[in-house]
Amino acid sequence: MSVARKLFRLFKSFNEYVKIIEIQKGKLPDFEKNLAIITRIAFMFYWLFDNLSVLIKVKFLNGLDFKQMNRRASKCWLTGIWLSIVCALVELYKASNRQSKLLLSKANATSVDNKDSNGEFDSAMKAVRAAKRTQVLNIIKNLGDSITASQSLGYPEKYFGFNFNEGTVGCGGLLSSAITCFQLYK
Repeated sequence: MSVARKLFRLFKSFNEYVKIIEIQKGKLPDFEKNLAIITRIAFMFYWLFDNLSVLIKVKFLNGLDFKQMNRRASKCWLTGIWLSIVCALVELYKASNRQSKLLLSKANATSVDNKDSNGEFDSAMKAVRAAKRTQVLNIIKNLGDSITASQSLGYPEKYFGFNFNEGTVGCGGLLSSAITCFQLYK
């Protein structure tokens, strides 16, 4: 059953390639652009190795090691997740700076505030709060996914001396899925 589900993910690497092209055309600062591109490359290789493992499992490809492809996929997935967390932290930092500047400009206003400037301030603060909430949710979502990815690599046992149980792995995946559904629903 898990292989059948994964068959629908074949060629998803091309989606990542399209995202990389869009990022390159965007107007992000160089550091953020490069970080976003490296993140998407990690996910592109995750999908590539995941697809190869599926094709090995259904015996479409022979001569390649299934476990090795799965391990490579998990390493790329975990790398992409952690880079996504770094991207979210950068965006959270930028949103916090915007919020600080807005609050400082509001405090330094020398004239009597009129309703127009209050309305602009309120809408700008609402946008900043929404951006911060989105990034916090992205961090939590990626931490949930990192439980699954790190468990598949055996990192909890290697570095902490214990494995996550299936309930913990399931809760991490459920949390990530629930947040993704929440973010997609407007």
